[in-house]
Amino acid sequence: MTTGKIGSSFPLFPKLTLSLIITITMTDETNHEDDKSRLISLAEAAEIYGFNPRFLGELARKGRLKAKKVGYSWVTTPEDVEYYIFSRKKTGLYRDDIQIDD
Repeated sequence: MTTGKIGSSFPLFPKLTLSLIITITMTDETNHEDDKSRLISLAEAAEIYGFNPRFLGELARKGRLKAKKVGYSWVTTPEDVEYYIFSRKKTGLYRDDIQIDD
């Protein structure tokens, strides 16, 4: 059995997953930090905006954060995370330490 050869019955990258493709796309040089419409993972969004990734995942599943599930991973945009931050109600344990740099 031959694997990894051009022309064989097996693809060159049989284990290349959609999440790896998304990661490669997200790290492409065409995506700029100031582009608010680029796709980012919830882990990256959590790192940028100071949230827990699990909390963002819960918001995405509940529909409170606009996000899309791609394979096993959730993706969103910085614009959608900022919209969520601005739209939060100031009740309960409201965190005012999370701010958007204008």
